Amino acid sequence: MLLRVAWNAFEKGRKNVLNKEEGSLYLYNSVMFSTFVKTRWLNPALDNASFVLVHGDLDMYNLIVNKDLDILAVLD
Repeated sequence: MLLRVAWNAFEKGRKNVLNKEEGSLYLYNSVMFSTFVKTRWLNPALDNASFVLVHGDLDMYNLIVNKDLDILAVLD
């Protein structure tokens, strides 16, 4: 779910890209973030619930992480 929220924010975000290099960097960072989420944050064992809890404006500014980038808290 975090990955879908992040990708949705990338596709529908209001951030402007001023040039090709900036766009390439933004896209690269989005792919790296997606890869990180898939390998570190997603737990398929937790994906069996009858409901989904979604944070409406999940962004990196709403996460508290430790030095290993483990999520400690989600804020709003």
